[in-house]
Amino acid sequence: MTVAPLVSLWGFGLPSGRGQIPSGEAIREMLPLVDYRRMILNEGTAYLPVKCMAVDLGGIAKGYVVDGAFDLCQEAGVVCFCTPIF
Repeated sequence: MTVAPLVSLWGFGLPSGRGQIPSGEAIREMLPLVDYRRMILNEGTAYLPVKCMAVDLGGIAKGYVVDGAFDLCQEAGVVCFCTPIF
């Protein structure tokens, strides 16, 4: 959930829909800002203790849908559903 600095670095969600591939060094610089375990939760509030840490909740609904699709595939007896069929 604290992946926002990397999401921003890659440019995901830009109006143009076109981000850039960041350098390995730029990614390594952002990694200390990505750690949900550092988030402080206290009486209904959340606090990020490091400047430039940020929350991105955009993956929650996507993860929920993928989990549901996985369950449906298993229930239907689909054995291999991760490989695209074209």
